[in-house]
Amino acid sequence: MKKIGFMVLGAVLFMGVGRVRAVDLLAWPEGEKEVGQNLLPGHSSGRRTALWPQPRPVLPPTMISLSLTDMRLSGKILNNTVQMTADFRFYNPSGNRMEGVLMVPLPPDVVMTGFVMNSGGKEMKGELLDAQQALSIYENIVRQMRDPGLLELVGQRLLRARVFPIEPRGKIDVTVTYSQLLSRSGELYELTLPFTQGTGNARMVAATVSLDLESTTPLRHLYSPVSGVEIHRQGEKRARLTYQGNAGGPFQVFYGTQEDPLSAGLLAHRDGEEDGFLMLSLSPRPVGGLSSVAKDIVFVVDRSGSMNQNGKMEQAKGALEFCLKSLGPDDRFGLVTLATSVDVFREQLVSVADGKEKALGFVRRIEAAGGTNIEEGLREALQLFKKGTGRVPMVFFITDGLPTIGETDFDRLLGKVRGWADNSHARLYVFGVGDDVNTLLLDRLAQENHGARDYVMPGETIENKVSTLYKKVAKPALTDVHVDWGDADVSDVYPRKIDDLFYGEDLVILGRYAKGEKVSLTVSGQRGDQKEEYIFKLALPDQASEKSFIARLWAHRKVFAELDGIRLGGKADPEVIEGIVRIAKRYGIVTPYTSYLITEDGVSMANAVGRAAPSFRQMAEDVRMSGAWGTPQKARVVQNQSIAFDRAGRVMAPTAGGGVATLGADATEKETKDKLMASGVAVAETRAIESKMFYKRGDTWTDGAYEANPQGPVRDVVALGEDYFKLIQSEPILAKFFSLGKNVIVQWKGVVYKVHPQGE
Repeated sequence: MKKIGFMVLGAVLFMGVGRVRAVDLLAWPEGEKEVGQNLLPGHSSGRRTALWPQPRPVLPPTMISLSLTDMRLSGKILNNTVQMTADFRFYNPSGNRMEGVLMVPLPPDVVMTGFVMNSGGKEMKGELLDAQQALSIYENIVRQMRDPGLLELVGQRLLRARVFPIEPRGKIDVTVTYSQLLSRSGELYELTLPFTQGTGNARMVAATVSLDLESTTPLRHLYSPVSGVEIHRQGEKRARLTYQGNAGGPFQVFYGTQEDPLSAGLLAHRDGEEDGFLMLSLSPRPVGGLSSVAKDIVFVVDRSGSMNQNGKMEQAKGALEFCLKSLGPDDRFGLVTLATSVDVFREQLVSVADGKEKALGFVRRIEAAGGTNIEEGLREALQLFKKGTGRVPMVFFITDGLPTIGETDFDRLLGKVRGWADNSHARLYVFGVGDDVNTLLLDRLAQENHGARDYVMPGETIENKVSTLYKKVAKPALTDVHVDWGDADVSDVYPRKIDDLFYGEDLVILGRYAKGEKVSLTVSGQRGDQKEEYIFKLALPDQASEKSFIARLWAHRKVFAELDGIRLGGKADPEVIEGIVRIAKRYGIVTPYTSYLITEDGVSMANAVGRAAPSFRQMAEDVRMSGAWGTPQKARVVQNQSIAFDRAGRVMAPTAGGGVATLGADATEKETKDKLMASGVAVAETRAIESKMFYKRGDTWTDGAYEANPQGPVRDVVALGEDYFKLIQSEPILAKFFSLGKNVIVQWKGVVYKVHPQGE
């Protein structure tokens, strides 16, 4: 898809002959006219087509780059038309009066509608150079090793303007406005504001982004891969996106506009000769009289004596009251409380109209005392469901303890619950409260019965956790969902099993595909007693390099799914361990169990696998020993693991009523890196470019794919030499990898390129 926006990069003072970033204000002392002769508006470009002109121009050491101190991007998308405003502020930290030239690269499909620059109360004009004219300016800087990152900008136009005077310690404000008609690929539009950082050592100023979206038809599949982007839905046809920080990559937003009951948005990434990556988003919407499927829901609450501690019983009762008051008019419900014995509100499910008020009174009278009979409580709850009702059966189970009465053997208890739930295909949503629960038992109860798990830590409120999940699952659109890719060669799909689709949230599926081809995708499921089937004609591209974030999303899901399997299964197969480590190393997936991959010196694959084995075994042992056999501190660690792994296994989409889109594993990665650095461990700098992750080992940026599997013929490349530019011309994607600096190792299409300075 086409990109719109600016390549917005930070600007810092040169150290001697410094580096130039993409949006930059180069300046020199007043009177040194010859300094900027290669950059000033009157200079001839020569319109060269080669990337290695001779002789090499020289940029004097007196030239500096003024500090970029503020950057704000704001705009509005109406259907598929974008109007954007970019505001920049530069600062002259020197005591000298300066003159200079502003350079702003523009993608070729952007229509600039306005440019205002103010310095010392004087407004100045700029001129727009085409891509070929801009090429010589980029070449000049790249060839002097000021910033190889500018190689990424070859092919873009250039807005440049002379700036004079720049007063000592003065500010220069720049405003650029532009418009763009977005193209659509398949069912989705893409907005890209590239503000990546071109050089490895430049510090980027934080950007503030604010976007308003408005459509005449409902907005669907609204998603951003940038962690920290807040997406607030304002009804079906409006949304606002906000962000503040250094994205470290292109700022991207994807959205669709459809009226269909179920829409499918497909994004794909494939470069080189390896299998591609796909991201499928399924978005249900009630249209044409369709509504959510009625549900039968039973609330099971532990009222054992320990629930009296820290106000847990009152909080649980508050959560039950919220859920009862939120039931739909066509829903039926039941209530079960468990302790040494079990109390049931009614011997059968009751309608909301007939039983809600009496049920609220039942909840208020609950008192905590006695042991914990989980077996009888879940048996009574699951036996309330009847087959063939056309309703979605759900159990919400709140407990703070271990089974102490009835069946206490975990495997036998899990087997019994699974048998009772299979009779009605019930979903089991589990909430563990406090430090005495057994995380292994509760996680497997949810996993084996089509549900979800969550934990309420000391200091948290039960109402918040229960109400959040309840609001998500309150409106089922399709149940027992099955996705069939037809004859397409699609594999390694996550989540491995899909149960239900809910109104107000997108289901995001990630996988691999072997080749570009047409796909007939069939999505089927139950709407009550009726089977629904939707067929989508999609295309998997043979080459599509723009959406490299999909590769890392897939790697996140795979790594965390495999780790969760080890946690709950208790087995760390050597082949599984090696597979996890290889993927984590290649794509830079940081977890508490793969953190050794980002140490400053790096670790060989053999040593990494050796370190992983005991780490993974300890993870499985920790979860087995949670609850009564472990300490409260250990229980909290294990519960946090469960929450983190569950979050990392999902890409959350904003709900119809509002919400935040985020990448689930990012919080875990940041926490892990912070802990390593706090403990004195040297953490390597990392950089994601396209679908690759690079680690800075010493002064060399090393491809994670090469570290994970160092194979292939080696080709030495002298930085900025003739072969260097020939390679970039023949394989343009190499320019992005080489842009990291003068020492780079990258594995591409079976060849290992080792870039190094002349003589090294």
